[in-house]
Amino acid sequence: MNNDLTHLAESYNSNKILRVLVKFMPKGGIVDNLLSSFYTKEKERRVTSFFDELSKNETALTEEIISSDDFLHKYFITLKAVIETKRTEKIKYFARLLNNSDSPIFNADTDNFEDFIKILDDLTFQELQILSIIRKYDKEIIENGDKPIDFDRKMSKARSFYQKLKTDISKHLQIPEDEVRSLLTKLERTGCIFYNKGSADAMSSVLTTLTYQKLEMLSQID
Repeated sequence: MNNDLTHLAESYNSNKILRVLVKFMPKGGIVDNLLSSFYTKEKERRVTSFFDELSKNETALTEEIISSDDFLHKYFITLKAVIETKRTEKIKYFARLLNNSDSPIFNADTDNFEDFIKILDDLTFQELQILSIIRKYDKEIIENGDKPIDFDRKMSKARSFYQKLKTDISKHLQIPEDEVRSLLTKLERTGCIFYNKGSADAMSSVLTTLTYQKLEMLSQID
């Protein structure tokens, strides 16, 4: 275990911040149990993907930031999620979220970094793809309007593209259109969408929530 961490630290020898973070990886508790039991090449790949993505933004994390108790808490919960995540794309989202953990996008009164980690952790990669497609239509509503519109008007406008949205999701995921409705219903649990399930498609609409929009910006979800 220690040899694995030493090797990982040496991989980032030119980046002082990442070397420190590697050394911070705990040697006891739940993370250690996961690492010592399953630290195979696959686990090393996940952690390496995480640090590789962190290293792409060398100005985001400073010695002052990473030495704070608040940051260390964020780092440890992010690392735990990374170790349990298979998809490289999603691991990159976790890294970007940690890099932006000090962003002004977070509202100190209402936003909790741990909540965003839990939401991202809970989302499957398929659901992240669905959210990206919905967000594309969200932006069309905003960009095509000549002035700000309220939520009810947005949902009303969203009804006009609901059928096309279902078709896009079906084609992108290569699933029957009939399955899209149940996937959207399941996605509601995350708090990332507003879903108005009408009795027919013509009466249905879906939009992303502010929570997802912040997650998208902080994690640079594409």
